[in-house]
Amino acid sequence: MSRNGNGSGGRIGEYERLRKLDWEPKSVRPEDTVLETTKYDLPKHGYDPFRLTAIEYCAMEQQKDNDLYGLLEGAVRRGAATKIEQRFGEYVKLIAAMLPPAEHYAHRTFGRAVRSIPVPELQAGYSFQMLDEMRHFQMEMQCWNRFRIKHNYPDPYGFDRWPNMWARNIAGDIFRSGVENFITNDPISNLVYLQMFGETAATNALFVAMPDIAATNGDDVYATCGLSIQSDEARHMANGYATLMSVVEASDRNVELLQEDVIWAAWREFTTFSLPIAFVYEAGAKRRAQRSALELWEQYVLDQFYGSYMGKLEKWGIKVPDEMIADMHEWMRWGPSTLGVFAQMVWPFLFWRQEPLDDADFEYYENKYPGWYERYGIIYQLINETSTRGNGTVVTLEGLGLLGKTLQLCQVCHMPTILPHPMIGAEEYRRFVKKPGLNGEAGETQIVTFCSKWCEQIYDREPHRFQTPGYFRHYADWPLGDLLRDQELIRPDGALIGQPRLDTLGTDGMWTIDDIDSFGIPFSMLLTEEDLKDPMIPHAAQ
Repeated sequence: MSRNGNGSGGRIGEYERLRKLDWEPKSVRPEDTVLETTKYDLPKHGYDPFRLTAIEYCAMEQQKDNDLYGLLEGAVRRGAATKIEQRFGEYVKLIAAMLPPAEHYAHRTFGRAVRSIPVPELQAGYSFQMLDEMRHFQMEMQCWNRFRIKHNYPDPYGFDRWPNMWARNIAGDIFRSGVENFITNDPISNLVYLQMFGETAATNALFVAMPDIAATNGDDVYATCGLSIQSDEARHMANGYATLMSVVEASDRNVELLQEDVIWAAWREFTTFSLPIAFVYEAGAKRRAQRSALELWEQYVLDQFYGSYMGKLEKWGIKVPDEMIADMHEWMRWGPSTLGVFAQMVWPFLFWRQEPLDDADFEYYENKYPGWYERYGIIYQLINETSTRGNGTVVTLEGLGLLGKTLQLCQVCHMPTILPHPMIGAEEYRRFVKKPGLNGEAGETQIVTFCSKWCEQIYDREPHRFQTPGYFRHYADWPLGDLLRDQELIRPDGALIGQPRLDTLGTDGMWTIDDIDSFGIPFSMLLTEEDLKDPMIPHAAQ
């Protein structure tokens, strides 16, 4: 049989020979070789669906890199960065600031898993995946940041300050709070969240559907980079299922632990990945694909993930509550548009330029989401009217005047508490409640805001994880201009990096820090105890 066959001399035979080289050290206790223990019972052996060797892995990834960087070289030579549809190009600033750090966190997760989960077959998959994540980080930095900064994308500001935007921006908080769950839990719990939900449920939308939108809007570099990454993610999904089956079959106690982790991981994935990805998919497209974000979610997540992947686990009693899935479905119908409203409201605090919706957008949304215009038409007309510099107002102040203190940020996921719709139904989900304080004196309480009961349940499970002051508390009573200076959201000429319109770039129509200073209004959104009872600030906890 040939070397490429599956016999004793083929690739599978070679894999099996290498697997038998595993040994138990005699010079040190086995438990001392483990970085940290897990609450789960571990089997002696597990599953490794791909049975890769290092030689095969390196050759495969080298071919992918050759293809990607060959295209990137051609894109540089033909000035491709100048030809990207700017509405989409601006939203890549958000993706480019959020995804590379997420890849780095994933890289750390799998390095930790190799040293914490002494199951040889699983360790092999984690080792290759650790290398994948660092490869993805480098690809994204080259294709999404450096390519645009160095090669004449019309507005590079925003691409140049992704570390700050990831660390403490009002949008970055959403991603960072979710991605930190990659590394701050039990080693197996981390993998339940990352492999089962993050990679299996979310990446098809991010690295298959988004490249479709990218190519349609002239960004072949994003499209090729995304598809190259997804070719690895398909293997990661299989690695996640191998982890899952290895754990489930190890003990009955593991099933109970897994059910607990599945519930919090399902909602955190949705608010960290699925919903923001859908927002970028809809808001960033000037030239649109045939299917809406809702239709893609129903296929990739509702049908394929929850219907098929998770459906196979029900025989063990592992299940995401039907009520949670129903809430996800409702939020996915209206949530992307609501996040669009939120982004337009807080545009001075963001690091990309936006564009008011036009008649073609209205037609698309009404066609894909019947009843959309009745819910959002007037709101987006107001956004259009207040986006022009010099009209004496700014949509941030108009929006806050309209929504008032019903607009809070969730203490767990940092999403705005106006989901799924700012004026219809959000009061049935958001919860503003008093909770025991953990950082003060005994008996002290604090007001905590949640987007939903699901985030409140996550908080109650481990409240010590969510005590850091959020964006609204950190910047309470700051003048708006000083807030923007602290966030480094100002260009060298005094114009703001974020802008509510695309057509003002390089003109006097760009909003400046002087415009914001002229309003002279402090940023104050904190709730008081009287607010909790105010019927004009409705929420489910009332």
